Amino acid sequence: MEAVLKNQECREKRHALLSASGSHRWLNCTPSAVAEAGYPDEGSIFAEEGTLAHAMGAAQLKTLLGRDNAAELREIAELGPKYASGEMEEHVEGYVNFVMERYEEARRVSQELRTADAQIFVETHLDFSDWVPEGFGTGDAVIVGGRTMEIIDLKYGKGVKVDAERNPQMMLYALGAGAIADYAYDIEAIRMTIYQPRVGNLSTWEISPDELLEWAAGRLRPLAEVAYRGLGVRKSGEWCRFCKAKGDCRTLARDAYEITFLTYAPADADELTAEERARVLTELPKIKDWLKAFEEASLARALRGEEIPGWKLVEGRSVRRITDPEAVGRALEEEACAEPEQVWKPRELRTLTELEKTFGRKFFARTCGEWVHKPAGKPALVPVSDKRVALDPASDFDGMEI
Repeated sequence: MEAVLKNQECREKRHALLSASGSHRWLNCTPSAVAEAGYPDEGSIFAEEGTLAHAMGAAQLKTLLGRDNAAELREIAELGPKYASGEMEEHVEGYVNFVMERYEEARRVSQELRTADAQIFVETHLDFSDWVPEGFGTGDAVIVGGRTMEIIDLKYGKGVKVDAERNPQMMLYALGAGAIADYAYDIEAIRMTIYQPRVGNLSTWEISPDELLEWAAGRLRPLAEVAYRGLGVRKSGEWCRFCKAKGDCRTLARDAYEITFLTYAPADADELTAEERARVLTELPKIKDWLKAFEEASLARALRGEEIPGWKLVEGRSVRRITDPEAVGRALEEEACAEPEQVWKPRELRTLTELEKTFGRKFFARTCGEWVHKPAGKPALVPVSDKRVALDPASDFDGMEI
């Protein structure tokens, strides 16, 4: 039995070529999945932090449901000492409460409609290989009951706000979840919910089973078959952000170059037009991201021994550091008769972000909120789609530091 469980864990941990999390990218740029396959998965502290948050949430849900959570407890024991914090505990608690509230609501509706009892699946394997070659993923929470199936996905990251509407990752999960929903439930609506606590984002979108299957057959399956073979035409866009191959991608480089140098503009133009400025500002995040990826990819190639004409590898600058501050302090106090204030800095309060992360935002606000001041922010140029209120250049900048 132990070997079976271990094999199942290995299956859940490996990544599909056409992953659900990368579906937005390979649906728009079909060659990208195969192109990425040749790059190592280096991971990051953000990924490990997210893994811990998911493990904590799943462990608590399984405890409340009376289910085995040994796998999650092993992950918590491994990653907890490095990443656990009051902030994470607070956000995970909110996620668990939200999922249980949704489950209880499904149970209530099921009783009212006299349908089969609601079920909840936690960290469950979702197979959507009928539409995507070798396609599978893991659903954080799937609730079936009351003629509705809901897929809830915990997003612990805060770099990008994620919307549930027509989100291909969630739609793939819904296809996989459909296979575990018994026909007795007579599902009429599929609800997809993104729970992203660190940016205050709760996004929900519904679709009918027929609409989902129409999308799967008409768009998903044809593109997935092309992407699985690494065929199609490369296309750059905001989906390039997390692509491992972006630093070597000629299409992205060409598009960034054309935008940056306005190669489409008249040769005799002396100044940028407002429209040209708008286009560059719109594409600026992609250009900056590509430049950083390009530099990193070039360094990686040089480290592998590839020659780049006119460039060479050298040792970068480094900063001296003290390996044992306590030993240095004792030596100076004893040998130089130094006073403590000559050696040690005064005690310093940690940053606001560090304190909120350690003790939790709610607790910190409740105990220390009266001593926190948020001044007006500096003016920033953002797209009109941004939800913040526009400033009036004629009057709103009075007294504001620019």
